[in-house]
Amino acid sequence: ALGAAAGSAAGASIGSAAAGNVIGSAALHQDMELSGALVVTAANGQQQRLPLLASVLHPTLTASPASLDFGYVHTSAPHPIELLLTNPTRVDATWHAKLVMLPATSQDVAASDTSPPSTSKARPAGVGLAASSAGAAASSADSAVKFTVQPVSGVVPGRGLGMPKTQRIVVTCAASGSRPGAAELRLLVAHGAGCCVRLAGCGTFDEAREHLSVLKDM
Repeated sequence: ALGAAAGSAAGASIGSAAAGNVIGSAALHQDMELSGALVVTAANGQQQRLPLLASVLHPTLTASPASLDFGYVHTSAPHPIELLLTNPTRVDATWHAKLVMLPATSQDVAASDTSPPSTSKARPAGVGLAASSAGAAASSADSAVKFTVQPVSGVVPGRGLGMPKTQRIVVTCAASGSRPGAAELRLLVAHGAGCCVRLAGCGTFDEAREHLSVLKDM
């Protein structure tokens, strides 16, 4: 009869620091090499040692650019901008987006104070707090700016032996008044590390800026 006993030793962590605003605990989402041994003891007392090795890999998602400044956005012309997501790891990154409104900074307020004069009649100054069930839209009453993202989730494959895989998403800023707004786009990765992208924009009624963005469907 043979008896088996297992002995193991934890390997050294080989995770690397990621640049940018990373979401997730570095300790929990750090790649590791684990090593140990399976010791098999025979009835005559002889032992055989079998090495055990395991790699623990976590996906990581980065976004480029790291922030989006939509500038002035006409109330009738939402402004879409593409965002490039990159998975530099060897495992698939399953992600979903969450938008969180932020208070406007002093720079945002200063920008709204120097906004071109309106050539239209006054319109409602803000929109109510709104967020989709998928966390893909956010707006606040004091900003009069709403941000949306499409698609709201996806999977960026691991790189394998080739170049890192990428996915493009579209972030849109829409305005209903002439005040600034800011938000944080959080890209959350299952069992891995995501990132954050700061969004900023300022609504305007200046008709000269209407042609700069895609017109709303009537």
